[in-house]
Amino acid sequence: MNIAFDAKRYFNNTTGLGNYSRSLVNNMAALHSEHNYFLCNPKKTFKYLPPIYNNLQTILPTKMHHKLFTSLWRSNFVLSALKTNNINIYHGLSHEIPIGIGRTNIASVVTMHDLIFELYPNQFKAIDRIIYRQKFKHAAQHANAIIAISTQTKTDLINLYKVPTQKIHVCYQSCSDIFKQPINKLDAFNFLQQHNLPSQYLLYVGSIIERKNVLLILKALVLLPVKKRLPLIIVGKGDYYEKIVRTYISNNNLTKWVIFLNDIIKDGNYIYNHLPYLYQAAQMFIYPSHYEGFGIPLLEAMHSHCPVITSNVSCLPETVGNAGICIAVNNPSLLLENILMLLQNKTLAATMVEKGLIQAAKFSTKNSVNSTINVYKSVW
Repeated sequence: MNIAFDAKRYFNNTTGLGNYSRSLVNNMAALHSEHNYFLCNPKKTFKYLPPIYNNLQTILPTKMHHKLFTSLWRSNFVLSALKTNNINIYHGLSHEIPIGIGRTNIASVVTMHDLIFELYPNQFKAIDRIIYRQKFKHAAQHANAIIAISTQTKTDLINLYKVPTQKIHVCYQSCSDIFKQPINKLDAFNFLQQHNLPSQYLLYVGSIIERKNVLLILKALVLLPVKKRLPLIIVGKGDYYEKIVRTYISNNNLTKWVIFLNDIIKDGNYIYNHLPYLYQAAQMFIYPSHYEGFGIPLLEAMHSHCPVITSNVSCLPETVGNAGICIAVNNPSLLLENILMLLQNKTLAATMVEKGLIQAAKFSTKNSVNSTINVYKSVW
């Protein structure tokens, strides 16, 4: 098969959608070399470069007006490039497929990560909600098959968009292999020392946005007795909510207890490549989100031998299984209780690490790739 991908986020996105795109495509090209893969990139960039495989190539707009209007190329004009390259299947990796693809002989698949903007509309601009709804509904209606990254997302598609259940295939994600390798503890120690980071700390990795609920961790820190308090390292950037978080830190005398790693290290790729050090050296990973499509940082932490505390809502219990502690999203006292329990009960922490490795192994790269290939075969 000749398989093309919407690769805008593959080449440009530094967070979840980009990581999903790169992991899926790169591993698919490596594990299923019998197929040819094409990355449809609306604008040439050098931020992320694909690996060199004979069966993996990039498609760029060639006409001047396509180069100028890259969004139109991605949503429509790309069809001519797909036909030229004899594409059999087009995979929209993040909620979108080109308009009019249904009038071609090219089968289409779309990955739906979540419908968060429908569930938490107040956290999105009105114009963004209108655009997302138009794109998402178009893709859900016209794609030959839909990949949902969790059972929770499948349920939301059925309930909110009335998508027929037989059209939706749950294909779980994996995370990068860099989190699956044991690290040299001396290297991790040197990394922490180099950047003046504490040797013991709590860890949060993710965007600093309202839905992610970072304030819950800070409220638990305020309740934690100073003698037992550990610093919190936050990895990620945010929007207006980050300002709220920083104000809370200042108003509650937490400045010396909270470290924003992105303030210290400006290179996002450097941070990502060293995340295994941060996970494996952390006392625990805390991820109290109100809602996720899947929760890749939980997989990263479990692969990294790090105990996890997360929320008991959306897909998060689905992701961690019996390996993590799942708590209410609005109870800082309960979070405090579980932080203390993990710090004091080393046997429990070790057991959670063992269960985490078993749970994370269920979401292997091979399973993720093969389940996606099976969806392609079902439409072609």
